[in-house]
Amino acid sequence: MGELKRSPRAGIIFYTVCICFGMWVLAGVHSAIGTFQSDMIDSFSLVESQKGLPSSMLSCFTILTFVAVMFLAGRARKISILITGLALGFVSLCLIQLLNVHSFTLLLVLLSAAGIACGAIDSLSSAVISELYPGKSGIMCVLHALYGLSGFSMPFLFKLFIKPKPWANGSYEVGTWRAAFASLGACMLALFVMLIVLKRLYGEGIEEKPKKSERVRAAMVKQVLSEKRLWPLYLSSVLGGMYMNTMLVWTPRFISIGHGGEKYLSWALPCVYLSITLSRLTMSWIKPPLARTLKGMMPFAALLLAVAILVKSPLAALIFTFLSVFCYAPVIPFQVTLAGEVLLERRFIVTVSLMFVMMLGQTVIAPVIGLAESRWGINAALYLAAAAMALSWIAALFIKNDDHKA
Repeated sequence: MGELKRSPRAGIIFYTVCICFGMWVLAGVHSAIGTFQSDMIDSFSLVESQKGLPSSMLSCFTILTFVAVMFLAGRARKISILITGLALGFVSLCLIQLLNVHSFTLLLVLLSAAGIACGAIDSLSSAVISELYPGKSGIMCVLHALYGLSGFSMPFLFKLFIKPKPWANGSYEVGTWRAAFASLGACMLALFVMLIVLKRLYGEGIEEKPKKSERVRAAMVKQVLSEKRLWPLYLSSVLGGMYMNTMLVWTPRFISIGHGGEKYLSWALPCVYLSITLSRLTMSWIKPPLARTLKGMMPFAALLLAVAILVKSPLAALIFTFLSVFCYAPVIPFQVTLAGEVLLERRFIVTVSLMFVMMLGQTVIAPVIGLAESRWGINAALYLAAAAMALSWIAALFIKNDDHKA
């Protein structure tokens, strides 16, 4: 990463607002996938592994974008990468509504394109903030808290502003998911325009030209992947990604169908995002030792999810799900921080590669959960997530202990 030149304070504030808005939109897309999972299943009459494909395709192209961005570092400006990704994102999401998509294949294509925009936002947001505010962790906490706040509020905003369209027979269309994705496309368009204006007004003052010394090469990636101290983190992360995708996408079906808690449906996904936000803010405040804390909290995440599956009350299931996610939510930033300390000179590659394997877990598990739900029911399917969390904890036991604080 190049150092920032002196730039007008207004430009830095403008760029910060753009990045924070981008994180809000990113969480909105992820929230929409979970919120309208059942609606998409019903709209396309999806069966077995098809049920998880919308989430899986979004994640798949997000991680491919992570890899592309890693190699574009030092070759293109970050703001230019963001603008390009957003252009594709707002077109694809808006087309879901404009084309009134009823082809499942077309939906997957459009969500794959949206995944490229999500990957650009996700991979560059923290890097931009760390350059704008070097050494200031507070703004980074705010940035990631915004992700949780957006995920918490977006399901309510979808319900408040997007009304279902009546069919010819007087009944209502299942869900409002097409309009919800289109609204997020409009948000990406707004962010696209904001970044274009920012680039035109402040140009060189916001971000230096890429340097050859920053370019990632295949030999550097090979060095990172061959570092044995990172292997427990990679294995733990890919299994943790399986758990996290299940919580973010399947919790509404788990509560409403698995436990008959239809009246709690609107709160199911917001509770997951609220848990993420509160957990990460709490850990950033108390600053516990990273390795010891994640090893201590991960088994509780698996155990609490198992209890959530076993209890009969939907409210109790929601509470135990909240607590399970609360235990796991800070593990992801803890793992990223620990991984970055292993090879300081390759911190960027290490961080991207760790996020890559976590999203790989998210991509792989989605169709598996859909298949398991079709065969054995959603409660049985969630045991896979609990098992993944338990295995992730076992892998984490091989992470070297240290006294590094959050």
